[in-house]
Amino acid sequence: MPMPPSALRSARPALLWGLLLSFALLGCPKPPPRDTGPSDEARQRYARHQISYALSFRSQGRHESAEHALDAALAVDPDNARARRLMAVVLEDLGRLAEAQKQRARADAVDPPPPLPPDRVLDAPSKGLLVVIPPPESLRGRTPRIEGGWPGGEAVAALLRRLHIRLPDAEVVTVDPATLGDVQALLRQLAPRAVLSLRIDRAYCGDNEKDGPFSLAWIRLAAAAPDGVVAAPDRVRHVEWIPPPQHCIQLPIGRALEQVLDRAEVKDALGSRAARFDAWPASTVRALFPGLSVRIAEALEQGRARLATGRLNEALESFHRAAEIDPFDPNVRAYVQEAELTLAMARELLGEDPQFERSGDLDPQLTAVQRSVAEQMLSEERSRRDELLAALLVLDSAGRAPPAQALENLRSTVMLNPGGHAERLAASLGPGPFEVRAYFGPTGGTLARYWFSSGANVPVLREEDSDGDGTLDRWQGYVGTARRHLWEDRQGLGWPDLHMTFAAGGEVESIEVDRDGDRRSERLFLYERGMLVSESRDTDDDGHLDRVEFFDPEGFVVRREDDLDGDGEPDVKSYFDGGRLVRREIVDLELIDELTQ
Repeated sequence: MPMPPSALRSARPALLWGLLLSFALLGCPKPPPRDTGPSDEARQRYARHQISYALSFRSQGRHESAEHALDAALAVDPDNARARRLMAVVLEDLGRLAEAQKQRARADAVDPPPPLPPDRVLDAPSKGLLVVIPPPESLRGRTPRIEGGWPGGEAVAALLRRLHIRLPDAEVVTVDPATLGDVQALLRQLAPRAVLSLRIDRAYCGDNEKDGPFSLAWIRLAAAAPDGVVAAPDRVRHVEWIPPPQHCIQLPIGRALEQVLDRAEVKDALGSRAARFDAWPASTVRALFPGLSVRIAEALEQGRARLATGRLNEALESFHRAAEIDPFDPNVRAYVQEAELTLAMARELLGEDPQFERSGDLDPQLTAVQRSVAEQMLSEERSRRDELLAALLVLDSAGRAPPAQALENLRSTVMLNPGGHAERLAASLGPGPFEVRAYFGPTGGTLARYWFSSGANVPVLREEDSDGDGTLDRWQGYVGTARRHLWEDRQGLGWPDLHMTFAAGGEVESIEVDRDGDRRSERLFLYERGMLVSESRDTDDDGHLDRVEFFDPEGFVVRREDDLDGDGEPDVKSYFDGGRLVRREIVDLELIDELTQ
């Protein structure tokens, strides 16, 4: 509706003022944005720099400068718990203990430390449990990093106190037995139902320019029942940054012990029932008392050095000392036998030499005849050793072709089935014609047969009789020296019914299964980085994989695709969440009737 002239006249001044105000605002510059100050990230970065300055000043003895640097850090980041704890340390250095206590309290309020180790009995039986604390690991040329030493130092005392609180009924001993027999005698005397071994390898308080004050504890653990090792040897580590001075050693020891007691395998050992054995297995004893292995290694090293310099009697003495520690150790037995054989060979070479009989020292300067005899004997021994090593290398071919040392011992042999599936498998991996070489074990049996492309030094295929029934039933295909294929005849069909492929790093990539022996796969599993991602199946035995299921990292089906008409494309897609069907897509609507029947 048009406005009357009188209304226009009354509205004109207001409209004019509005236009003038708009032009004025357009001509004026915008006000500058408000200054919000530095960002949180910039504040934290500045605080970190000031903390590093404070650590540097403190290491130089400039405690006042360290305090000023920390004041600057707290000015921009008042809730920085690390800065406040370090300020407490600096104030303690300056003798201002009350202020230091306030800084620690403020830091604990902002960033509460984890609770102290519990002062209550562990919820597990400790009666009949033996806890042994052997001496720390001894590294040549290094002093064990346990303040106060073993067994009378502060770290061992802290561990003993914690064990008395947590396992009050356990028998706790600091012990360093010399031989396996000594350990067996101790175990027969105490007859424990389980043994927990706790060796403190590192425990000390430190202070450096990079991190400031800290303390740490490393504990080697092993636990066993009489019938075998329950917790294999392992190590727990705990570090406390800027620890309370009164708990510098006790705190990391206590928290490391709690890590040990919280392990499932240690709990299994603590829960073992009483069982009496005349002798514990040597391997179990060695796991619980690692000092035995250290002594054996030292004795063998000394014996090898003496043997290398011709001091045969002294070498044999060292090896016998190792045998006294553990007479069941196979390496020790081998060295004793080697020294005895060397002595026998020396007597055979030297004849009745009174000087050698007195000293047992073999002059390395042999006559020409002696050298010839020795070289012949060593050559025969080396040949036997190489054959045995080659056999081990051939048998232990997990994921790779045998090394050149083993391949050199292969001998040419005939193809058992020319034109058969083995030759077809080899042809899929390398060009023909092929040569077959076999490795024959010390008893004359065939350990494995290898297919080589003509003139090649690396095999393309290995075939073997895995179950010893006289029929070849396993074939491994190589690309270069890495195993990429594995075929197996698990049903005795005469051809493979399982095919696995591997990635270059050895992880499984796929598995194909022929269940009915018709040389067509009914199931196909695909993997990525060792995890199953999909499974394809032939549900109607028509030779086509018509159903694919895809899995999440936890093994649940997340999607299923069905090819109902056999054209190679999915017709139905089903989606799952936690094992439940949540959605289904039907690509071909004509299939609805078929699905609902």
